Amino acid sequence: MERVALTCRHGYSTVRRQWYSLGDIPEPPESGAPASAPSEEIVGTYESRLYGTLVITSGAEDGDGGFTLSLGRVTYPGILRHWDGDTYQAVWNDPDDLPDLFVFTVEGRGRVSGFQGEGMGEFKKVYTG
Repeated sequence: MERVALTCRHGYSTVRRQWYSLGDIPEPPESGAPASAPSEEIVGTYESRLYGTLVITSGAEDGDGGFTLSLGRVTYPGILRHWDGDTYQAVWNDPDDLPDLFVFTVEGRGRVSGFQGEGMGEFKKVYTG
């Protein structure tokens, strides 16, 4: 959580408290910084020791841009949208699950090596070939 709060300029813990108190999905900051990795680098397969596989594909199902998420063997669905810098907001299709912020680790030449999700831990990107 500390890594996420330090990476997100607008204080993730503050945003998380707002979700609990309002029960609503907050909007990204108006003055959000651009992502340092190209969109095609966000797309891919990620692995977590706890949650297993998370697949990010281009285009959100609601037609509003972003990415589609599919988590685990039961393909738990969600949508991922840019939030601020290398931070993206994950909104799960189940209304009982609050949104998460994923902070992507971007290395040289915009290559993504993984992300840290609040309450979900670390996910490493799987590169084949």
